[in-house]
Amino acid sequence: MKRISYFCNEVKRMTMKRSILIIMLCIIATAGNAQLPLELSRMNRQKAFKKAVPAGNYSGITRFAGNHYALVSDKADQMGFYLFTIDIDSISGKLRRVACEDFISTGMKSDDEEAIAYVPQSQTLWLTSEATTTVRECDRQGRLTGRQLPTQQVYGLLDGDQGLEALTYDSISRQFWTCQEGAPVSICSFSADLTPQGCYAYCLDEPTAKRKPLHYAHGVSELLALADGTLLVMEREFFVPKKKIGSFVVNKIYRVAPHGDTAFDDDGTLKKQLVAKWKTRLNLTRRSLANYEGMCLGPRLTDGRQVIILVSDSQNQYGGILKDYFKTIVITAL
Repeated sequence: MKRISYFCNEVKRMTMKRSILIIMLCIIATAGNAQLPLELSRMNRQKAFKKAVPAGNYSGITRFAGNHYALVSDKADQMGFYLFTIDIDSISGKLRRVACEDFISTGMKSDDEEAIAYVPQSQTLWLTSEATTTVRECDRQGRLTGRQLPTQQVYGLLDGDQGLEALTYDSISRQFWTCQEGAPVSICSFSADLTPQGCYAYCLDEPTAKRKPLHYAHGVSELLALADGTLLVMEREFFVPKKKIGSFVVNKIYRVAPHGDTAFDDDGTLKKQLVAKWKTRLNLTRRSLANYEGMCLGPRLTDGRQVIILVSDSQNQYGGILKDYFKTIVITAL
């Protein structure tokens, strides 16, 4: 009986040790997920839906549920958001249909709305205004609630086109993330109860333009929170020469891990993992020029991969040349 009792106790100890080991390995694996490479699975071509999408200055996008989305324009007459339907092929992630259904106004004059985020817990939308460095909440009927993020306490009042450009909401950690467009870029987070959480320095890539421009924009145009706590950061370099021919936009999407153990480079800025890069042009043979400013999560495909939807700002289809392009990329599941 003693031997049997001893054997049983040893089995219990070994089982407990094994369970603890498994738990520790799971914790280590979970903690390391933010540092694992993110694979770009597919990059689909950009498409314009001229008959169903009115000319605009679309600068931000967020998803409600299913195929329902909300977009903002940075040159609308009134502050508010557009309701869109976006249908996506469940196997390839390609865009099948994009249509604008309605515009919901807050009743206020526009303050240069650049980004939008949906909070499922409260079923409210948050609108980022570059002109006033504010992020304000409204319900789905456009009624402002009076709540806003204390962004001016963190950023002060930013100047003109270098103001707040991006916004995303992490529904798992319940945090907002935002940043200004131009250098030096600070990506800052706020809790759901509107308390500032932390700011992280982000270093832009070196510009590629070598000539003197007529118009030029270089900076972060959007952020996107992923399920594992990391962020996607969209950098955009928009170059327009005096004669317009030779214009280009270089778009890059990087992944950063603000809460990771090895999240920072030696200079204290966030480490960047390149996820996607593409270039659009306006020249004698190509008219693909598209300035992408909005980014949000789309649906998952049938195999579990994640779709990301991108929207460009056509400057109201400037000169009859630019188009309101939409684009999707597909990444591995997180």
